[in-house]
Amino acid sequence: MEDPQALIQQAEKLVSKGSGGWSFLGGSDDKFWDAARLFKEAAQAYERQGQNIEAGKTYERAAAVREKNLKELGDAADSYVEASDAYRRDDPEAAIRCRERAFALIQQSTSESKQTRLSRVKEILGQIYEHDLKDLKRAREAYKEAAERLPKARELMNTWDYDLFEGNVAVKELRLCSRNANKLFTQYADLAALDEDYYVAIETYDRIINSMIGNQTMKWSLSTYCFKAGVCHLATGDLVGTRRAIEGYRQKDVEFSSQYKYKLIEDLCGAIEAHDQDQFGEILFQFDRTSRLEPWMTAILVKVKNAIEAPDDEFA
Repeated sequence: MEDPQALIQQAEKLVSKGSGGWSFLGGSDDKFWDAARLFKEAAQAYERQGQNIEAGKTYERAAAVREKNLKELGDAADSYVEASDAYRRDDPEAAIRCRERAFALIQQSTSESKQTRLSRVKEILGQIYEHDLKDLKRAREAYKEAAERLPKARELMNTWDYDLFEGNVAVKELRLCSRNANKLFTQYADLAALDEDYYVAIETYDRIINSMIGNQTMKWSLSTYCFKAGVCHLATGDLVGTRRAIEGYRQKDVEFSSQYKYKLIEDLCGAIEAHDQDQFGEILFQFDRTSRLEPWMTAILVKVKNAIEAPDDEFA
């Protein structure tokens, strides 16, 4: 197995020689390229040994050479992403720092895939905030920015010469922009709902619903978003507004009113109108026997159930 320290020493010597300018044995750029490669190999060796922090630090050294000595910002961004991945296992804050640096470098790029790369960086930042740091507010904002980057990429794609780019991987990825944006907006809305920002969640689900209308490949998912939005409407405590919204969703998705999700919301509205907490709980119990709710929906509906008998009964 390669000794990462030995590789680092070789890389450091090359950086030192390269910083001295052009030499008979080759230009300084060649030395910097070799140094960056050796730093990366050392980082990979550390990863194989399970030394994730050292791996992250060494990937950062490769990134620094590519950024400062070679002025290769795209390659430097890739190295910062690799550093972030290594750090994430043991130091999520360092992982975020490196990914933010990658984001800043990609922003300076003129690449056609710039917006999709920026979106991907923000998506992973959202995952780190959500799963590693349990910071839901920062996670949802990262998901939102990731989603908002994709329409910009789609707009750019529309200016390209399709004959020239046909078969290009970047074009194929960009054709998925709407679907990927909806996935990211869903993550944003789900976290907003969990954070009791129900109107923000509703607005976002409605945005997704409207983007799906008339899209043959997405229409089968319409009812899922109508249901998510309906649950959030219930959580606002505005029963009249909930019924009005559900009627609107029926008009947007003709299949919605024939589905069990629609019936669940209708039945729950009835239990709220009857101020019957037990009935509300029984409806949820029976539904859960056949169709599992997402955890955040269950948490929200339990809050709705408990609010039925609250002293300042907001559902009255």
